[in-house]
Amino acid sequence: MTGVPGHNMPHRSMGFRCKHGAKGRSLTHRTGFTPSFKPRAARRNAMVISNILRGKGSQVVSVRTDDCVASITRTLAQHRIGAVLVVEPDGTVLGIVSERDVVRAMAGVGEAVMRMTAGQLMTRVLHTVTPQSMIQEALQLMTDRRVRHLPVLEADGTLAGMVSIGDLVKARIAEAEQETEELKHYVATAG
Repeated sequence: MTGVPGHNMPHRSMGFRCKHGAKGRSLTHRTGFTPSFKPRAARRNAMVISNILRGKGSQVVSVRTDDCVASITRTLAQHRIGAVLVVEPDGTVLGIVSERDVVRAMAGVGEAVMRMTAGQLMTRVLHTVTPQSMIQEALQLMTDRRVRHLPVLEADGTLAGMVSIGDLVKARIAEAEQETEELKHYVATAG
């Protein structure tokens, strides 16, 4: 098991494009009031993956291609995580092994799964995001691709961290709570 911050890796990066080009009239223009809460565009920086990594850190737990399933499951349990990256000794990321991969292999080959290695078990196609990706876009990618973990890659392909669906949901809840408080404050002071 190894931490792999900052190593180059091959990856399948998913580019994102915002579907909603949020243009329109400002609240000030429509009502004559200047809002005390931040408009959505001003909060965009708070809704990016880099803010999650700033809070949780960039350390990524990983395994080697020849690690056995027993070792992988111990690593997952020890760190209380649902997936590990599979890396070469030079830090090149080859894939990801999740709890789901282990369960599916067990359903397919039974007890023989315990003789499998990370290299045999891993998912080789990585769906990734960048630190600048929007949290909502990452959630959409997870939903569309049916994955629960996304490696975060810098523009040059270096590993910046990994986010889970739990990280993203927690961030969205915090954002919604902050927005609610800002709106309450605005309503209380507007009239």
